[in-house]
Amino acid sequence: MGKNFKEAVFIFIVAVVLSLVFTYPAVFNLTNKYLGDGGDNYEYVSYSKLVAHQVSEGNFPYSRTNFWRYPEGFSFYLGSDSKLVTFTGGLISLFTGSVAGYNLTILLIFTLNGILSYLFFRSLSGSKLIGIVGMLIYGFSFNALAKGASHANLLFNGGFSLFAFSILGLLRSSQNTDIKLARRYFVLLLTSVILTSLGSSEYLFMLVLFAPIFFLAGVLLFRDRVKQVLATLWADKKRVGIYCLVFFVILFFLYLPHLLAWIKHEIIFPDRGSILYVSTPSLADYVLPNSYLRLWVGEVFKNPSFSSIERSVFFGFIELLLFLIFFFTKIPRKIKIFLLLCFLIPLLLSFGYGKDNQFPLLPYRFLSDIFPFSTVVQTGRYVVVAYFFSAIGIAFLLKSVPQKIARFLLIIIILLLFAERIPSNTYLSDTFEGRGYYKYVANEDSQAVLDLPLNIDQRQYNIASFYYEKPIVNGYIHYFGDGKRELDFILRDGLISRYTCSLLDPVSKEGINVASEKFADKKMISLLKNHSIKTIVLHKDDKYNHPVCQNVRAKADRLFNSETIIEESTDEKKITLELEKTSPNFTFIFPKDGVFFINGVVLFPADNTNFNILHDGNEPSFDYSFLRNDDYKTWELRPKYQIQTEVNAGSKVTIQSDGPVDYTRLDLWYKYLPARESQGKYPQIPTFTKVYEDDTTSVYRIN
Repeated sequence: MGKNFKEAVFIFIVAVVLSLVFTYPAVFNLTNKYLGDGGDNYEYVSYSKLVAHQVSEGNFPYSRTNFWRYPEGFSFYLGSDSKLVTFTGGLISLFTGSVAGYNLTILLIFTLNGILSYLFFRSLSGSKLIGIVGMLIYGFSFNALAKGASHANLLFNGGFSLFAFSILGLLRSSQNTDIKLARRYFVLLLTSVILTSLGSSEYLFMLVLFAPIFFLAGVLLFRDRVKQVLATLWADKKRVGIYCLVFFVILFFLYLPHLLAWIKHEIIFPDRGSILYVSTPSLADYVLPNSYLRLWVGEVFKNPSFSSIERSVFFGFIELLLFLIFFFTKIPRKIKIFLLLCFLIPLLLSFGYGKDNQFPLLPYRFLSDIFPFSTVVQTGRYVVVAYFFSAIGIAFLLKSVPQKIARFLLIIIILLLFAERIPSNTYLSDTFEGRGYYKYVANEDSQAVLDLPLNIDQRQYNIASFYYEKPIVNGYIHYFGDGKRELDFILRDGLISRYTCSLLDPVSKEGINVASEKFADKKMISLLKNHSIKTIVLHKDDKYNHPVCQNVRAKADRLFNSETIIEESTDEKKITLELEKTSPNFTFIFPKDGVFFINGVVLFPADNTNFNILHDGNEPSFDYSFLRNDDYKTWELRPKYQIQTEVNAGSKVTIQSDGPVDYTRLDLWYKYLPARESQGKYPQIPTFTKVYEDDTTSVYRIN
């Protein structure tokens, strides 16, 4: 026991050290940066935070909630994957904070992968050093290192190792007719399936898919050994039956919500065509590290394929060489054939349709619409199974090395495998803590928050909801839980979904139809107010200023800037407003009786459109003109610093054009002096009040 305990402690330490080294320098950023590339890692960060939120509220961690997709809400159980990651992360974060909680969870899963891989390969080979080789090749495979940077739901591959360890134990115990020991391994086998399902639904599908295929291959090649296992289990059939019953009951309840949603046709699978060709690995990705993998070897051996986590299927130079040598050894032919079959089947599936759709006879073409193949959209993920069997072949090869040179050779191989995985850098992403607008949103009297542009795929909105301390209308959730009910409010009459960035929106080419947009905005505001949503956050970072978001910019400019309340000022103030794809109309409203001094107006750009000024819909009492400045391509108001006009509470001064333009910016310099004796106040409450603004964010209150 003492010897085994020391080995266990040593392997645990090795696995922890490797986890820290292969994610370096994350160890120095555990509390101020999230491990990950700033993409899907935020999905699992937010799931972990939502688990912690649910627990702190006294709810079941995965119960239905409207914290996202307010007011309809969503089934958090269906709308999240990898309960192993999200529950562990949420639980740890209750004690450490969300940043450290998530990072420690990722490191813990890496460590668990390493330990379980060692357990299997140590048992298979009888060698501690080969166990460490297996730990490096599979537990810390290049695929796993990539998944740790974004796809936390695909990080845990230890379930496959534990499953294989259980099979190995069954083979050995049945050979010795040890029924009690076989019983333990059978329970462990069922446990490994449950653990795999908690780690990743996709990996469970792969296990369910490939286990029968590989079992048939085993029956054909190792019939006697398979008969021994089945005979041993049959001899203990009552207990085995009970274990199976308990197993299926647990699995049934774990996936009952998915089953019911599938029966009701509530699960919406993602579009395969838009993903398949982009994410399918090229042949180069299998033999050269994709640039997504931040490895020093990748700096030396360049891969021409574009950077993608889905294309990070590199087997490793040392691994490929050793696996190739395996087939030229004296190892029994049946073992070679079995491992080759088990390697090639998932490998061929990982090719998908083939790069650029050039290989019409690849098996995936005929299987892609059949369940469970249809659930794995990114075909490169099948490689996790191919990796495993290549590692087994390497273990058999190393086990056959003569004892005289085995130790020296294994140490060299371990060092080379370690060197292959040394990172040139590690993905670390922003925590979004400390944004200036959070406290303003949190202090608003609003039941929930609408973030614009509308984007249910924006993971950062998930993170922001916890700093708002309020539910949000948006919310990125796993497609299993993203059904018609969850989309109903967002899609209702197209009122809110109009604010989704899209080049297909007619506004991008034809400009704003002021009348129809004004009518739709009025209905949208009424819809929001009916559900106590009184805060809108306009995010001007990310892709807001890109061409794809021109439609939203145009609509938001009209929505928020169509009327501006003029603030009192004895000193000169400046207002800058921008409009896109519309006939510019800038209206300024005065809350009290007083005098308005127009010190200057500059409109950019100067094109063939003419501008004029209206006072309460009529020609103003003052003389003015707009002169074109060809040097700066602007229209400039004349005269400067000489125009003043009396205004009443509720008066409107409008600067407008006589035709549509792609883009207009207005700079207004003014002073506004309310009359001291004035009792008049603007009788109409404006639709919006801007409560915060910086370079990237504006916060509006719906009045």
